[in-house]
Amino acid sequence: MLNYKHVKYFFILAVIVGLSWCCWHVWRSRLAPYFVGQDKTPPSVEPQIPDSAPALPPPVADVPGNEPAISGDLQMLLAQAKQEFQEEKLLASRQTAYSGLEKCEEYSPSWLEFAQVIDNVNKVFMNGSAPAPEKKRYVIVAGDKLTKIAYRLNTTVEALQKLNSLSRTSAIIYPGNPLMYIDGTWSIKISKKDFLLCLYLDDKLYRFYKISTGRHDRTPSGNFIVSQKQMNPAWTYEGRIIPFGDPQNVLGTRWIGLKPVDEVNLALTGYGIHGTTEPENIGKPASLGCIRMLNEEVEELYDFIPNSFKETEIKVLITE
Repeated sequence: MLNYKHVKYFFILAVIVGLSWCCWHVWRSRLAPYFVGQDKTPPSVEPQIPDSAPALPPPVADVPGNEPAISGDLQMLLAQAKQEFQEEKLLASRQTAYSGLEKCEEYSPSWLEFAQVIDNVNKVFMNGSAPAPEKKRYVIVAGDKLTKIAYRLNTTVEALQKLNSLSRTSAIIYPGNPLMYIDGTWSIKISKKDFLLCLYLDDKLYRFYKISTGRHDRTPSGNFIVSQKQMNPAWTYEGRIIPFGDPQNVLGTRWIGLKPVDEVNLALTGYGIHGTTEPENIGKPASLGCIRMLNEEVEELYDFIPNSFKETEIKVLITE
């Protein structure tokens, strides 16, 4: 039988065995890797993002038409120009808009914003008696006729009538009366890819209009001059003369003929700027090669653009 002494020795032995097992387990799990060549690099841990962290926006693709927003300085200038226009401070509004336009890439969204303000201001100047630096005063003398005055001042009878609220049906004028006219040289620049016709006065943007161009890139590029003008034009097409008012006549209410110059193929005849019977196609390639405008807009352009004379040529640049 086990006596008390034997039980005591058995208990001591069990304690020693238990302590030895614990020490061996600790050594194996904590210290052994440093001595037996196991990988001692701790496992990588994925960083945990709190649920409340905002999600990042998806990247924006660099595609055409995804233009950067107008910068803060330009936004302030644009807001100022618009406010001045609303307050009828026309000259201040135009000058502010010109300042912004000079800082923009041509035909960019920001350029168009400033150009629209300039267009709004100059539309007022072209269609009324509001004063502007480019509007000069001429006093009628005995023997004057509107046609003679228009030729002398490099303008048109229609522009004189519009600026001075004269009757379109009467050419009567009186010596001693003043006439206002816009002084300067007009020119036109057309961007085919942007479907824009820009009217310049002394090389400064004055007005701009949306247009249609030729299908399949039929509108030629290069330098032209205004060669002829015609109201209510007939259309010569495939040997036929289609009169104004005929549903098949696509020229609209005005024709401004273009003549090629410089290095443009001089055989490119028959091109011009005209109205349209298809206003829904403005802003698209839709013609046989000519530049189409809304009828009311080509009529306005027609009124102010004189024919080219030997002394003064009205230049038209068509770009890609």
